[in-house]
Amino acid sequence: PSESGTTHHHWQGRDMGRKKSKRKPPAKKASEKLAEVFDCPFCNHEATCKVEINHEKNVGSIKCSICDEDYQCATNHLSDPIDVYTDWIDACDEANTNGDGASAGLGASEGTAVADFIAGNESFIAEDSDDDDDDGLVDYQP
Repeated sequence: PSESGTTHHHWQGRDMGRKKSKRKPPAKKASEKLAEVFDCPFCNHEATCKVEINHEKNVGSIKCSICDEDYQCATNHLSDPIDVYTDWIDACDEANTNGDGASAGLGASEGTAVADFIAGNESFIAEDSDDDDDDGLVDYQP
């Protein structure tokens, strides 16, 4: 006991009344801005296709500023510009696979534009190229 008659322990007095320090939460990482401009699958120009999404009407549209090709698709509240672009690419692939733009979910004008593009660019296929399966496309041979 001390002279005042109270017991003094070594742990008393040091931290009494002191607030425990709290760790600061880690700083939030800035999320990367998603692209809204993409390369055109028709004219192959880079960063010429701009996507706009109307969330009120649930419609996404993309248009090339060079060749004026465009595409529209249904969207939802979670849709991002990349979703509209990939839908467009998928629709183009389907149109090329089926040979019919209408079956790819394209409107009549877009389906015709895809068919016209394919027909107008057959010069890209070499005259003496090997097309084993007669699909109109050059078969890759390493």
